[in-house]
Amino acid sequence: MQMLETGSLDVGFLRLPIGGHSALDVVTVHREPFVLVVPASHKLAKRKRLRLSEVSGQDFVMYERAYAPGFHDLIVGMLRDRCQQRISSDSHRCL
Repeated sequence: MQMLETGSLDVGFLRLPIGGHSALDVVTVHREPFVLVVPASHKLAKRKRLRLSEVSGQDFVMYERAYAPGFHDLIVGMLRDRCQQRISSDSHRCL
């Protein structure tokens, strides 16, 4: 980020959010779906769409904040107001 802000680097490909960097312009070049992954036997399997409140109370795994702070904060923020979250473990322990 610093190299982009100082002009020593011309382009960077990043995942949002990037935080407060007002000296940078962000141009979307790709959008990816945000998906829920469940075992085939799970009650939400086969669903094409759902509301985040429908996963309230379910245990789940996610990235440790150290690996992807922006992405971690985005997920926690989305879930905070919509459902009760129970983070059972971090993804690096499950791979």
